[in-house]
Amino acid sequence: MIKFFERNIINCYRFLLWMMLKLFGRGTFARKNVGIRKVLVYGYFGLGNFILFTPTIRALRLLYPEARFTLLHDGRTGVNFIAENEHLFDDYMVHPRNGGPVKILRTARKIRAKKYDLLVGNINANRSFLAALTVLSGVKLRAGHVSSPGWQSRFDFIYN
Repeated sequence: MIKFFERNIINCYRFLLWMMLKLFGRGTFARKNVGIRKVLVYGYFGLGNFILFTPTIRALRLLYPEARFTLLHDGRTGVNFIAENEHLFDDYMVHPRNGGPVKILRTARKIRAKKYDLLVGNINANRSFLAALTVLSGVKLRAGHVSSPGWQSRFDFIYN
């Protein structure tokens, strides 16, 4: 009986996210000439994964040299210290992993107000709060890794 309720809650959550995407739009795929001025990068992984992710951020910096990069992280894993030492980001935002719906809405409002052009998700961004932030952020270009060969995630549809 509990699994039945869990499955239905997850299905309702997926449906709500799908509806929000329909309302806010999916955007278009990124191209070099799109005019990316502001980039938001999720930093919700451990130090090792973040170190492996830094070449991707450097490549994005080369691709969009005029853009301002912001790291959204939880302040617990230390990714901000590596990012500051490597001079990868211009700004930093903190949002706790277990902040609850009110904090998700507040952070999403801040993200939406800054009008980011590109959102770069986590490696394995299979967390419901990241999905909600991604959908509510209003960012048109959303790049992220959710599924891998052999398994599918319930949040694949969020990223374009």
